[in-house]
Amino acid sequence: MTNGGVELKTPYYLFDESVLRRHITELYDIREKYTSDDLRFCYAIKANPFLIPYIDKLVDHFEVCSWGELKICMHYKVDPDKIILSGVNKESGMISDALGYGVRVFTAESMHQYDEIVRQVEKTDIQIRLLPRLSNGAQFGMDEHCIEEIIKNRDNHPSVNIFGIHYFTGTQKKKFSKIESELKLLEEFIGRLKSEYGFEPELLEYGPGLGVPYFVGDDFDNYYTVYEELVKYIADAKYSYRVNLEMGRFFVASCGEYVTSVADVKGTPDAPILILDGGRNHISYYGQNMVMKTPIITMDRENDNEAVPCDLYGSLCSFNDMIARAVMISKPQIGDRLIFESIGAYSITEGIYLFLSRDLPAVYIKEADGSCKMLRDSDPTYGINA
Repeated sequence: MTNGGVELKTPYYLFDESVLRRHITELYDIREKYTSDDLRFCYAIKANPFLIPYIDKLVDHFEVCSWGELKICMHYKVDPDKIILSGVNKESGMISDALGYGVRVFTAESMHQYDEIVRQVEKTDIQIRLLPRLSNGAQFGMDEHCIEEIIKNRDNHPSVNIFGIHYFTGTQKKKFSKIESELKLLEEFIGRLKSEYGFEPELLEYGPGLGVPYFVGDDFDNYYTVYEELVKYIADAKYSYRVNLEMGRFFVASCGEYVTSVADVKGTPDAPILILDGGRNHISYYGQNMVMKTPIITMDRENDNEAVPCDLYGSLCSFNDMIARAVMISKPQIGDRLIFESIGAYSITEGIYLFLSRDLPAVYIKEADGSCKMLRDSDPTYGINA
């Protein structure tokens, strides 16, 4: 990839706007086969905040989970009506800034959060809508009796409209049966809230955690199968409330790649060891612990019949920096470029970027017209560590 005719310096991330648009268009096309506006899309920006300007017109809402993410949205001038302010730790200043920016939809993940949101809202003449988050036993959300207490006393706080439920249990679900069991649990809980407290939600904010194929051997042919089963189930259920599908990985994973160069070749001719100028500090595939799985890796040149199994390591001087085992590469050379596919989600934000004080990789996007735009230059990190 070049920018202004100049080959991009590795390592770098490259996102493709056209791939992103085609993917989300496919999601809408599947949705339209079964339902329409009763099912909307919410992008969890933690997956990749650099894509906010490119996905803005393609989704209905943004899930924002930290004060920093809120400031990113403010930087991009995101419509505050599109923001759902979430997160397990909502600092009082974060809530205040959100209210000041115009955010009017909040989640509550604990009674403490709920009380703080109510306290701040009732000091103003602002009206907000709130989604209590139901826990599945992990750190997210609160248990059923807390939500029931909030709903039972909802008339005591008329400026805080409890208008739905928020629920998310985890990611990389590759079978619909798990998602179906969650929806049935929610149906039962919402039915009980109606029968016992007369509460009828307007919205279910649901994170299905749809699986993304990453590794050699994964099923890339049925990328949309579980999503379509989910959409059909929701359409057939004919809920009295709208459903937002809150997703990050499933929206953007496929539109990104990470490019790194071979910095050194050692080992033996039949089992080379390649040192890359990137490393595990830049690469984070969910489920790749201890390199037991191999991501899809291509090259900027053709392999021939003399390919040999190469072990790939990064530049971190750590035993934990093995990236992949036995990747077939023909005649590996210093300067070869390796391309890690489907890396549009999380690697850009989850990496251990400060380790060994190596520079942050540059970030580019290939825009819909084919042009290449730099979103972030390669930045040094040594100053942060000193």
